[in-house]
Amino acid sequence: MIQAKASNAVLDTGHLLLKIDTLLRQPVSSPTWDEVLTYFIHNGLPARAAACFFDHYETKGWKTATIPPVINWQTAAKNWVINATEARAHARMSAPVSY
Repeated sequence: MIQAKASNAVLDTGHLLLKIDTLLRQPVSSPTWDEVLTYFIHNGLPARAAACFFDHYETKGWKTATIPPVINWQTAAKNWVINATEARAHARMSAPVSY
């Protein structure tokens, strides 16, 4: 009897994992250009960054590099800006010094 309960728990866990997997694969509503632009401006970020971000994810169908859909586009936007800022800083530090 204990073994039957344990196997039911495993089945329930498997069912839950299947549900989670299914939910993660469902399309997430993608933001409009106006939503992205408003978000960037509201956070003091340039419109050019908003355009690059929007175009990048729009062409990819709002999926990440590893194919899952973008679940929270605001978080993706924050990461986009952080990565772009770090890349610019690295480029400045790596630039050859002219004398």
